[in-house]
Amino acid sequence: MISLSKGVHMNIKCISIVKLFLISVLLMQSCLLFNEPEPEIGFDYSEILIDDHDCIWYYVWDSSDNILYFVTFTGGITQYYLKSVDINTNEVNILESGSLGYLYITTTRDKNFIYFVHDNKEYTAFTLHRYSYAEGKSELLLSDVNRYAVSPDGKNLIFTKATHEAVDSIFLYSVDRRDISLLSVVDGKLSLFRTFSPDGKFILFEKFLSEHIFMLSLENSVITELLHSYSESIHWIEDDIISLIVKYTGDHKKFKHTVFLKSLLTGFERKIGETEKAYTHQHLISHNLKYFIYYYNECTKNVGGLFGWCEQWQARIYRVDIDTKKKYCICTFDKEVSEVSISPDDKSIVFRNLGNRGKIYILRV
Repeated sequence: MISLSKGVHMNIKCISIVKLFLISVLLMQSCLLFNEPEPEIGFDYSEILIDDHDCIWYYVWDSSDNILYFVTFTGGITQYYLKSVDINTNEVNILESGSLGYLYITTTRDKNFIYFVHDNKEYTAFTLHRYSYAEGKSELLLSDVNRYAVSPDGKNLIFTKATHEAVDSIFLYSVDRRDISLLSVVDGKLSLFRTFSPDGKFILFEKFLSEHIFMLSLENSVITELLHSYSESIHWIEDDIISLIVKYTGDHKKFKHTVFLKSLLTGFERKIGETEKAYTHQHLISHNLKYFIYYYNECTKNVGGLFGWCEQWQARIYRVDIDTKKKYCICTFDKEVSEVSISPDDKSIVFRNLGNRGKIYILRV
C-alpha cells in the first residue's frame, strides 16, 4: 500500500477544489450562454398556406381584428397580389392584383378601407391609393407621396412629397373634403411616421441623422422634440407615451440585451428583462404591455468548419412576463424563423420561415 505524505494529500485536495470550482464556473457560463428559462412551455402552432406558387413579400395586421393583409408576388415579380387571411378560420381572400407592388399597407378602425402606395418601378415617386371593401376596388387619392400615415378614424392623411430640398413639408389631406393643406415644415428630412395618438390629434415621426422622436400636433402644427430614445415599438397609454428600448452591453465574450420600458415624456425607465444571446432577434411587446417576446435562430449543423455554411437551423421563441419577469420558451422550431409579430388581441404570434415562401405559422399564446 502506497502512503501519501501530508503535503501530497493537501495538493490533491487543492486540485480537487480547483476542479470543482472550474466545473461550477463552466456550468454557470453554460447556463448564461444558453439562458434556458424554467419552466419551458411548448405551445402548438398551426400553418396557413397563402399560395403554393407565390412568395410572401410582407404582411401587416388589421388595426383592430385578427386579420392579416399580405402582399405576394409570382412569376419573377411580374404580378403582385393583395390578400387577406382570417387567422381564426384560415380563410384566404384575394382582394386585388396588379403589376405594381403594394407598399406601406395601413388599415383603419372601421375596417372599411385599406391604404397603400404603388411605386413607379423607378422608385422615384409613389402614388397613394385606397381600397374599398364595399366596392371591391381601389381608387387613386394622391399622385406624389413619399411618406404617409392615416389617422385612426381614416378621415385624415398626413404625408410628405419626394423632393431634393433640405427640409420636408408635411401636408394634411382631408379624405372627406379631398383637399390638401400645409401642416408644418420640418427642419431636415423626415425618415418615418411612427404612430398616431388614439384620438388622432398627434403624430410621432423621426428624422434622418437625428436620435430624437418628434411629436406633431394636427390642431396647431406645433412640433415637440421628445426625449432621446431608440424605440423598437411605441404605445400610447392614457397621458403617456411608452417605448420599448433594448440596450446592448458587455463584450464579445459576454454580450447581453437589457430591455426597458421608457416614457418618452418623463424619461422614466423600468427594466423588464434581459437576454444573454448575442444574436437575439426582434423584441416585441404586447399591446396590453403585459409581456414581450424575442427569438433567436441557432445553427445546429454546420458544414465546412469555421468558414462553412449552416445546413440546419433551430429557432426558439421566448415570452417574458413583465410583472413577474419570468421567461418561458414558448416554441422550438426546427427551421429559421423571421418576421415575428403579435396579434392585436395579444393571443396569437405569427411568424414566417424563409424556406417556406408561401406559408405563415400561428402560435396561440
